[in-house]
Amino acid sequence: DELPLVRTGFNEKWRGESGYGEFRRVEGFSIFVDMERAMELPLYKIVLASPSDFGVDHIDVVVQWNFKTACEALTVVLRRGHVHCKEEDFPLAEFNSEVKKMLPVRRYAENYLAT
Repeated sequence: DELPLVRTGFNEKWRGESGYGEFRRVEGFSIFVDMERAMELPLYKIVLASPSDFGVDHIDVVVQWNFKTACEALTVVLRRGHVHCKEEDFPLAEFNSEVKKMLPVRRYAENYLAT
């Protein structure tokens, strides 16, 4: 298989049978990189480890590329946060994450609200 492996810096929930972090296909999403040749790239994702889990400000990530032939239009996209859910569920997961951050403030505020 030509999919890369993440040897260090991946979230443990994404450890595959190889013992390393394994990318998973994002169903229903792709990137067009060349409209003339109709080149469309499938998307794969992996969740990286969180620096805060280790008390550091960064994580070193080592990717083992497994291309057997030439690679064309390699694209890497990084974004903040862990997205363990399906991509189409991400907006809801992000909203729930924000609500969880606000709950302690809301609970504390209830101590001062008159009924």
